[in-house]
Amino acid sequence: MRPLPVIAILFAGASLLSCNKDVKDFITLYFDVNADAGLPRLDATGEEAVLPAGHVAVSPLQVRDIAVQYIELVPTEATPYKGGELVFKAPETYITGSLAIDFDSLLTGTAGSTVFTVNLRKLSPGTYAYARVGIAYLSYDIPLNISGLPGAEYLTDQQATFASFLGFNTYIREVQINQLTKVINDAKTGGYWVLETALEPPLDGENALFTWQVPQESLTVVNILSGTSPVPPGQSVITGAFDEPLVVSEEEERDLRITFTLSVNGIFEFNDENSNGAWDLHADNIYESEPIIDFGIRGLRPSFVFE
Repeated sequence: MRPLPVIAILFAGASLLSCNKDVKDFITLYFDVNADAGLPRLDATGEEAVLPAGHVAVSPLQVRDIAVQYIELVPTEATPYKGGELVFKAPETYITGSLAIDFDSLLTGTAGSTVFTVNLRKLSPGTYAYARVGIAYLSYDIPLNISGLPGAEYLTDQQATFASFLGFNTYIREVQINQLTKVINDAKTGGYWVLETALEPPLDGENALFTWQVPQESLTVVNILSGTSPVPPGQSVITGAFDEPLVVSEEEERDLRITFTLSVNGIFEFNDENSNGAWDLHADNIYESEPIIDFGIRGLRPSFVFE
């Protein structure tokens, strides 16, 4: 999945881009995305998550693509959802009859990349203590074991690319996972996933795509302000706090870079039915694979630096 050119993104539903301020100079506000398996693994309320007995939670071997649907800067813990500074909201469509995020219009980048830039002069001066970020799509490599391949024994210590859809409902034309592309032309609720195996020669000809859907409500969505500022279920909008509040003045002359670092600590959670500590995929009958329980992002750490 390729990011849209910036010129196409700049008019994609961001409220601060539609304001009528007379902006005569350009100070760049960058938004970067990153992922870190070393951050705490949180539950939906922002507390340290407890792993149920029999479950295993695996961190990615490598994060590939991160796609953002929503960015909001939040002044206080009491600021309601959508009541802060709405920076970006991905276009939505009714192409299938129900409201869905347009997958091709998401802000997409790799870990450590810039996904969005805008004039800082468009941002309302003020103090922002929190950020809300909606992640609609995340793909990453995971370890796994594979059984059920024609002419092959039980394969251990394999890898695959796991592509997860997290938004409330996403219209997807097609998506390239790694080497293979899945044509969908439909809307999928959060919890839909596509996996591409990465078998090496001489078995590379057996590489294939596998798809499934877990219940949307089983995905963890972290909101550290759940007690004072709830987010509607199914939105996959994560809330995190800056280490110190971001203060934006009207006279600021320096560029500003905001980075959203996602906790991918134990993001891939499954029921380890055979107690071997690894996820087992059955390539011939996906129903016999170990059940995937949850792949919601486990926290958000926003940070900033003036440059």
